[in-house]
Amino acid sequence: MGFEHFTMEQGLSANGVFDMLIDSRGFLWAATVNGLDRYDGYHFTVFKFDRQDTASLNQNGVFSLFEDSEGNIWVGNVEAGINKYNRNSGSFANYKPPQPANRYEPV
Repeated sequence: MGFEHFTMEQGLSANGVFDMLIDSRGFLWAATVNGLDRYDGYHFTVFKFDRQDTASLNQNGVFSLFEDSEGNIWVGNVEAGINKYNRNSGSFANYKPPQPANRYEPV
């Protein structure tokens, strides 16, 4: 699974934050150029793109966040579509538009 844990002292995965969300469960989510950060009040969990894991983020460049009425967290990426976070499995469903053959995929 493409995620890492950091303490509050270690901070966010990137200096630039494009969007933030406090969800209905009290988690703070931060959209960064280096992945999706979730803060539980003690630790950061950073979710990242992992080429070997189809249930990871589509891309590390995260720019938008939204929580729907059912508590699902939706994550918008710069070029790679959107992701829906599954709270039970800690994984993502990927919704990505068709891509041209041999397209460069940023890591």
